[in-house]
Amino acid sequence: MRRKILMFLGGLFICVNTVHAAHFSNKVVCFTLPADTAKADSSDDDDDLNRMFIFGLEYASDQAQHGLHNNIKIPYLEPSFTYMAPKGFYIELGEQYILAKKKSGFDAFSFNPGWSIDLSDNTVLDFNYTHYIFGANTPNLVRSSLSNSLETYVSQWIGDHLKAKLTIDYDIYKEKNKVTSSPNDISFTPDLTYKFKWKLGAKNSLKFKPEVSVDLGTRNFYTQYVNAAIADSTAKGIKTKEKSAAANSNSSFGTLDYNVILTLDLALGKFDIEPAFTYTKPLYQPSNIYNPAIGCFTLAVTYTIETK
Repeated sequence: MRRKILMFLGGLFICVNTVHAAHFSNKVVCFTLPADTAKADSSDDDDDLNRMFIFGLEYASDQAQHGLHNNIKIPYLEPSFTYMAPKGFYIELGEQYILAKKKSGFDAFSFNPGWSIDLSDNTVLDFNYTHYIFGANTPNLVRSSLSNSLETYVSQWIGDHLKAKLTIDYDIYKEKNKVTSSPNDISFTPDLTYKFKWKLGAKNSLKFKPEVSVDLGTRNFYTQYVNAAIADSTAKGIKTKEKSAAANSNSSFGTLDYNVILTLDLALGKFDIEPAFTYTKPLYQPSNIYNPAIGCFTLAVTYTIETK
């Protein structure tokens, strides 16, 4: 059995690397575009894989995409619903409500099916696909021309407190024209989380989870962002000194950013309340984009109904 699992993971790695021509990911620190907000890691607390219905609401004071920050703050509220079947199949729906001035409204919808597989008591392999639908008023950092995203990750608990995770994302952009439309993006994100846990009764607990991660990948989303911003200004009749970025100007592979995330997780029966602070430091600094480090606050509340 172990040999089959190793052969499967090896085949997965080969398949991912065969699409290495033009790539990367739209994972957002402080948030992840409207998806990934309520997925359960079944090995976290050795929970049984029951049928789950998860209702969530998340607030964030701002957001960044692999260190890339918009020229305005983009706070949001995001309601979400997740269904997880006993065998690990799940499907999530999310709708981001942007709170920024002149950009407010429901503007980013996501449809996110996936499959979470327990390889052992402490190891989870996950595959998921996300389709995005954006409104015309959505800020360029969120929208650009992202259409679909493919993701896989492996997470491994080392003992009772330390979790290592490797995520691979492949983002697919809508093509607009041959001059400025960039290739797709691929990213790799190694991540370490340490969990402190205190029991507060039979069904209540408090966790403190410091987490660090580094994003590595291609940077085509920078090209997408610059060209979308110029197109947006032109459509509004605003003159800009910025020039459109060439299609392959940010296609090189390298470090993108590093992140430090501090999360409190208060479990009260069927409710989970998770305030978190995220600090993101960009490691890629193109000359035509002002891109400082940022910190943001998030608050996620979920209610879970679990049945056999």
